[in-house]
Amino acid sequence: MALSDWNPFKPFVRSREEVAWFLESALNGTLNSRDWDTFLRIPIKGAPDMEAIRAECERLEPLETTGKDGILCHTAEAQEVIRRLLERIKK
Repeated sequence: MALSDWNPFKPFVRSREEVAWFLESALNGTLNSRDWDTFLRIPIKGAPDMEAIRAECERLEPLETTGKDGILCHTAEAQEVIRRLLERIKK
């Protein structure tokens, strides 16, 4: 595949485990903001329930900041939403 054919925003498949990892890492304060941004920007193909969770996380952007160390930080309100989303994945 030529580099010009690559589209970083083309939807691709993410497993429930991968999505859970992003959410857990965000809650634990161990997720780099660039990794979170990649998760938010690329739609999830073939798993409407995981895509819905990604889209809900995208709406949390006004409630997040990036620390000087590049680690993602969410407000308490956003953390509660992420916890509920994580519970949905683990059911």
